[in-house]
Amino acid sequence: MGGWAETGGYFGPDGKRVNSGGFYSMATNADGSVNQAGINTFADSAVDFIKKYGFNGVDIDYEYATTMKDAGNPLDHTLANGRRAGLVKGYDALMKTLREKLDRAGAADGKHYLLTVAAPSSGYLLRGMETYQMQKYLDYVNIMSYDLHGAWNEYVGRTPRCSTTARTPNWRRRACTRPRSTAAPATSTPTGLPLLPRLDAGRPHQHRPAVLHAGLQERAGRHRRAVGRAATTDCPAGAG
Repeated sequence: MGGWAETGGYFGPDGKRVNSGGFYSMATNADGSVNQAGINTFADSAVDFIKKYGFNGVDIDYEYATTMKDAGNPLDHTLANGRRAGLVKGYDALMKTLREKLDRAGAADGKHYLLTVAAPSSGYLLRGMETYQMQKYLDYVNIMSYDLHGAWNEYVGRTPRCSTTARTPNWRRRACTRPRSTAAPATSTPTGLPLLPRLDAGRPHQHRPAVLHAGLQERAGRHRRAVGRAATTDCPAGAG
C-alpha cells in the first residue's frame, strides 16, 4: 500500500491525483504529534481488507517518513515538510499498531499475517529515519535498491547489486551497509531486483527519467559496462 506518487494522496476513478494527505496526515498531525485515531482507522481497514480478499499480510510503501527536507513527491512538500519532525514517530506508531492488529487477527484465524515495508536505499533519506526502529514489528524489509540510481544523481550502474568491494563507490557502500548498522538483521533485508530498472531511455518519466543511455555512451570504449556517470537533472534531492 502506498508508493512514491500515492504517499500523499491517491488516484481517483478519473485517473487524476487527489491530494488527500495520505500517510503524512493519516499518521502524523500538523503539529508533529502522532495521529493515533487515523492510524487505528487505517489499520482496521487494512486487516479487514486482507481477511476479506485472502491476502497473507500487508506491505507498506511510505515514501518517505524521513526528517530530511523535500523528500518524496514534490507535490507533497507543502504538506510533508511541516510534519517532518514527527514523521518517524508516526511511522513507528503505524507499524506497531498494524503489527498488534494483524497478530490479533492471526490468533483468531490460526495463521500468521505478514507485515513488510519497502525501505529506501538512498543515504540522503535514511539519514532522516533514525535507527529504523520500527523494523522490530516487521517480518522483513524490502530495500528499494533499484533506486540507488536515478535522475537525482549522476551515477549509472547495476542498481540491484549490493556489493561492498574495494571498487564499490562510497555512496553505494553507505546505502548497502546502513541497514546492517541499524536494528534490521541482514537476513530480513532483501534488496530489490530490477523489476523497476532505469532502462526507459526512449520515454522519460516525470520523476524517473532514464540516464542509462548517456552512461553507456560515456563508458563505451573503456569497459563497455553499464556503469559510469551521466549528466544530472534538476530533480529534487529527496525525490529518490
